[in-house]
Amino acid sequence: MHRGHKRPRRADAPDAGTSGGRKGGGGRDSFAIREAGDGGAAAAAAAAAAATAAMTAAAAARRVLRFEGSADFRARLVQAQLANIGILIAGIRSDDLQPGLRPHEASFLRLMDRLTNGATIEINETGTVVKYLPGVIMGGEVEHACPVSSGVDAVGGASGEPARGLGWYIEGILPLLPFAKRATTLQLTGITDTDADMSVDYLRLVALPTLAFFGVGDGLSLKIHRRGAPPLGGGSVTLTAPSVRALTPINLTDEGLVRKVRGVAYGTKVSPQMAN
Repeated sequence: MHRGHKRPRRADAPDAGTSGGRKGGGGRDSFAIREAGDGGAAAAAAAAAAATAAMTAAAAARRVLRFEGSADFRARLVQAQLANIGILIAGIRSDDLQPGLRPHEASFLRLMDRLTNGATIEINETGTVVKYLPGVIMGGEVEHACPVSSGVDAVGGASGEPARGLGWYIEGILPLLPFAKRATTLQLTGITDTDADMSVDYLRLVALPTLAFFGVGDGLSLKIHRRGAPPLGGGSVTLTAPSVRALTPINLTDEGLVRKVRGVAYGTKVSPQMAN
């Protein structure tokens, strides 16, 4: 009698019970966040709990690192990509009145999806658990529209969270670009200047020249096409970054003397004399 046997499971097959997300390919429109169905709050909570448990079990089986909370969201994703180690972030604002990912965090995931190929992004239905398995950093020409709303409504008469500026995205994604397969030309649209994030002028005049000391200066630039102020945004910038094999070690122990102090003033929908 022939004894039956189970067919071996492919290593890249999706885990049963995990919620939607993207599986490889690096496609532009394949990334999606599934919304909870209309089966009621209890059914949605039970489904979210089951999906979270399944994603956690899959993460343990694949030996990915596990983190709690929304702190250092960009740094965790970027360092996981550079180290080629999968991560699972749970408990993202799970106790808040509006739990889960904020629009700027989901947008940052989409930006990483556009810059990489073969990465796996999985998000549970409530947005409180994110699983990221790194792919290959491809670079190339990428366009990305950043949200101009924080997605957090005002509660108790207080104002909602401010929207993040383009500097928040550039600061987070910049460590990946030198290690891409080819040079990167990234065009971003949204809010160029906010009180909460680095302005595009600071990145252009301070951050990028500092990065040039590491051997990434040739071809590294940030061009501001137009300004975009909150709440409507409308700004546009282009970040160009070369691809390098390795970074150059530096020694900046001699800070030198301060020769001049300069600043940048700008205005939108006002006379240029106001900025002067």
